[in-house]
Amino acid sequence: MAAIEEAAGQPCVVMGHSLGGATAAALVQRHPDLVVAAVMEDPPLGRAGAPGPSDVADGAPVPEGNSLLESFRTIRESAPRLHASGITVEVLAGLLATAPTPTGGTFGELLHPDALAAMAGSLLTVDASVLDPLLTGTIASFVEADAAFQVPSLIVCADPSKPDAVADPSLAQHFVDISPTTEFVVIDGAGHLVHDDLASRDRFRDAALGFIDRVVGTSQR
Repeated sequence: MAAIEEAAGQPCVVMGHSLGGATAAALVQRHPDLVVAAVMEDPPLGRAGAPGPSDVADGAPVPEGNSLLESFRTIRESAPRLHASGITVEVLAGLLATAPTPTGGTFGELLHPDALAAMAGSLLTVDASVLDPLLTGTIASFVEADAAFQVPSLIVCADPSKPDAVADPSLAQHFVDISPTTEFVVIDGAGHLVHDDLASRDRFRDAALGFIDRVVGTSQR
């Protein structure tokens, strides 16, 4: 709320990825007066499986067995050491380019160069302790199971066959069913980093901007 009020000063379009997407979902449920429209990219809206109140309210943000959990554990352990090492963004981005991804291949083979630079910059500035509630299973769900999204919203799901996909299309459909202005789309072949992937960024951009243009117009981009 404070970020929107300070940075935008008026209702705006909100876009969030992963836990940022879940934050956007909570925002449009509780403070729709601050949001014109929302795009949620592969957000954890609850537990995988048949949708219902318990699946949303009790769902872990990242299900056990999802490859992202191992990535988060690695980040939790390595980030403090990286901060102390003095490594530069450029050098770290080069190292990340050779690292294997959860879906096969290396980050350098699958992601846009600017995504690698952003990833490196984030690793060098993140307070890794923010991952502790997620890794220990103590983080509480903040998406309300039976509360509609109060503004036009688009849920973008990664391909559920990918080992790092988080959004469950059945739960996305649950929110579409109770929210008249909500839609969802599955990006076939995309892993969790939908907007960063060489193979899916264009499709994500087209889906997100097409939705925004349709529901609020080009002036709200």
